[in-house]
Amino acid sequence: MYSLGSSDKMQDAPAVKFIKKAMENKNIVKGFLCHALWLLTPIPEVLRGRIVVCHTVVLADIINAGAKFIGDILLVDAKCEFSDDYHIVIDDDMVTGRLITVE
Repeated sequence: MYSLGSSDKMQDAPAVKFIKKAMENKNIVKGFLCHALWLLTPIPEVLRGRIVVCHTVVLADIINAGAKFIGDILLVDAKCEFSDDYHIVIDDDMVTGRLITVE
């Protein structure tokens, strides 16, 4: 099986360095829809303690990175804006969302 190597090596990737720098800048509003939070899993320190919503496929990785999921599965008491109609969470300078299909 192919391995990407250690998480330390993944943190050296240019895209990961770029997103980490953006996450450290509170003046930049960042948005992650659906599966996009997977981009942050190599740098769990930027997710730790953040309130998010995401697709359930990435949920275990996001929780393991220390984020707090708000949604159908787990509800946390937090200071954030949550819209049940649109499934959007705004946590300070980070906006997360997921698409919910209505039958």
